[in-house]
Amino acid sequence: MDLGMRIEIGKCYLLKNFGVVTGNNGATFQIFLRSNSMVFRTGPLQVSTETAKMAQSLLYPDSPVAMKLDDGCSQLFTVQGRIVSLSAIRQVQTKDGAVPIRDLRICTTEGTEIPICLWREEALGDFAINASISISHLRLSKSPSFGTKASSTQFTETKEISIGPKTTTITINGIATGQEVVFSTCTGGELKASQEILAALAPAEGLEIFDVLPLTVTVVVKGDSIIEVVN
Repeated sequence: MDLGMRIEIGKCYLLKNFGVVTGNNGATFQIFLRSNSMVFRTGPLQVSTETAKMAQSLLYPDSPVAMKLDDGCSQLFTVQGRIVSLSAIRQVQTKDGAVPIRDLRICTTEGTEIPICLWREEALGDFAINASISISHLRLSKSPSFGTKASSTQFTETKEISIGPKTTTITINGIATGQEVVFSTCTGGELKASQEILAALAPAEGLEIFDVLPLTVTVVVKGDSIIEVVN
């Protein structure tokens, strides 16, 4: 029997003669019904908010942080970084009716830009360009029309975070100069820098920095800017 076909979210039940699939060290993974199992509908249970949150964290633990999207993101994951683009909220039709969705792009501390699509309540959050946020419990979504992106799930939580300076290695494949210096990285991201940082990356005499691109360097990044060249 399929337990999911016998119960509804938000209702309370009493189960008898069920089985439990356990993993290593007694870790519980799944309840299953036998041929003699019985499912009874029962009255409401009074569960405190703290207990509900504890149960939620046990069933759906924190998702690991991903720095890029690839086929290794087979489970739910978290993306952290700075918002570099943000669309307006729009409505799409689903089997449950019209739901709001919103697209944004997050630049991680490694300079990678990750496209994310937020659905339903998560799309209605208060977001701003250049804000540093953490978006948890995302899943990998692939489409012939829109390519690969991260999509929110019913377990997704979004919160603002503070990201301090971080040492990372980047590969610069393009440089825009003007009132400010902007480096384009091979992972698709962009990082700002000062003229002093640009000078610190200058190659041997007789060459321009453009002559040695792509250039791999280790730098210290804070927010959307390179603040120090390590080597």
